[in-house]
Amino acid sequence: MLAERLKLLNPAIKVLYMSGYSGISITHQGLVDPGVDYVRNPLTALSLAGKVREVLSRVGTCGTILVVDDEPGIRQLFEQLPTGEGYEVLTATNGAEALEIVRQRHLDLVFTDLVMPESEGIETIRAIRIEQPNLKIIAASGAFEGQFLQAAALLGACATLLKPIGGDQLLSMVRRVHSMTPLPTA
Repeated sequence: MLAERLKLLNPAIKVLYMSGYSGISITHQGLVDPGVDYVRNPLTALSLAGKVREVLSRVGTCGTILVVDDEPGIRQLFEQLPTGEGYEVLTATNGAEALEIVRQRHLDLVFTDLVMPESEGIETIRAIRIEQPNLKIIAASGAFEGQFLQAAALLGACATLLKPIGGDQLLSMVRRVHSMTPLPTA
């Protein structure tokens, strides 16, 4: 379906369906999911403009990101930036907390530090790949001049970033990885 393809390219895109059939009719036929934005023909320019304005003004999330980092300042920064872009952001202080969240919530992306107490990022990436092979992961590290970033990529991180990371760099990477085609299943 075109809308699904567009959502892969731009997760924040708004979709408005239009048909001569009633919304109940097309929902029961399985053509669209219940709760989608829908307008019925015939319509006027004024009614269409009103519905478009309603859909565009609605605040919603364009995805859910889990930020895993043991440093409170970094978690706070990484939480604020994507939230401002329309993402829902959850946080964890280590890999063990992250895995609990991965098991309980639908996530679109995990952003993890590699060097943390209790459960390292490399271990976390491996565990996530076992439980959720298609979940997109960005790994970040500044420890040891980023020597573990290559290992993170080999274990399944979709992208890596060397710390310190600027806000623009972080948002650009989140957008890029979030819009990637879903990972193939093993």
